[in-house]
This record gives sequence, C-alpha cells and structure tokens, in this order.
Amino acid sequence: MSTVTITKINAISLGKLVAIISAVIGFIFGVIMLLFMISQAIGPIEIMVIVKIIIIPMIIPVMNIIIGFITGVIIALVFNFMSRYTGGLKLEIEEVAI
Repeated sequence: MSTVTITKINAISLGKLVAIISAVIGFIFGVIMLLFMISQAIGPIEIMVIVKIIIIPMIIPVMNIIIGFITGVIIALVFNFMSRYTGGLKLEIEEVAI
C-alpha cells in the first residue's frame, strides 16, 4: 500500500465531471417532475400547461449542467488554494493483481 498526496486539481476537469454527474441527477429529477406534472394535469389541458410539461423537465438537466460545472470549478480552485496551507489530500492506494 502506498500513499499519494494530491496537491492540485485541474479546475476544468473537475468542472466537467461534476457537470456530468449533475446532468444525470437533473435528468432523473426531470423525469420525476414530468410524471408529477402529468399526474396534476387532470381536466381540460390548456396550451400553457402543455408548454410547462414539456419545457420545465428539459430545463432542469441543462441548469444542473451549468451549475454543476461552475460548482466543480469553484471547488477545484478553493482546493488548490487551500492545499498550499494544508499540504493537500493524502490517499492510500493499494495495487490489486488481476
């Protein structure tokens, strides 16, 4: 078992990773919201209700991608700044033979 210290994280790389994870979560919540909105549309359906049912679940994943990317970049920048003073993040890595 060896110990590795992470002292710097690429901000764009972490931003993309968090954006993808956020998109998946946003897609799941968008589907849940779509099902909820369809279940609430009992009775005569107006054109605005149809627009809301179509657009709102599509906006959630897109907003999660944008917010997730910005969050990932901020986290990486704060980590890079703080690792100067804290010495970084120590990880223990074990090689596994396949």
